[in-house]
Amino acid sequence: AWADGVRAGIAVGWSAVIGADVAERLAAAKLWLVSQSAGDMPYLSTAVYSLVTVRTERVARMSTDVYWRLYVNPLWVLGADVDALAREIAHQVWHLLADHAGRATDCGVDAASRDRWKMAADLTIGEVLPFDAGLPQPRQVHQAPNRSAEEYFRLLRARPVTKPPLGLDPDRTCGSGSDGMAREHDLPPGDAE
Repeated sequence: AWADGVRAGIAVGWSAVIGADVAERLAAAKLWLVSQSAGDMPYLSTAVYSLVTVRTERVARMSTDVYWRLYVNPLWVLGADVDALAREIAHQVWHLLADHAGRATDCGVDAASRDRWKMAADLTIGEVLPFDAGLPQPRQVHQAPNRSAEEYFRLLRARPVTKPPLGLDPDRTCGSGSDGMAREHDLPPGDAE
């Protein structure tokens, strides 16, 4: 019984240390994002600091939901550079600022077409960010630049289905904040871990 208690105490202690490290790294990434280092985007401050962070290993890196919760994989956060964290936070927050979830609903996006919507939304975000966030660019998918997500979606939807699907699996990346479709890891409305 004593050994079990010690093991439990060690596990709780390590969890607290990891939690603090994750919180510090995310705070540093947010600060980097709104500083001049990232391209001088102080206008993102309110949005970035409005996110509610939820630690979970059920996402590969990060994702958001429509309630402005940022789901983060603690192991990915601990292993990524601060600027990589900041770029991913910017990517996620732009889905929310652009109301990609609501617009996806308006466009009739469903499970069969959400990979194309994710690509369309990511194309628009990649054009707005003043740095490379690892998002696709229109020329990479043979599209003209400066279109709306709806325009890109219409054009991408007309293309034949490819294997693997366009971009990354939407279940493993952006989350319901990008298309309005709840994921298994999403908390219920009003819940904040």
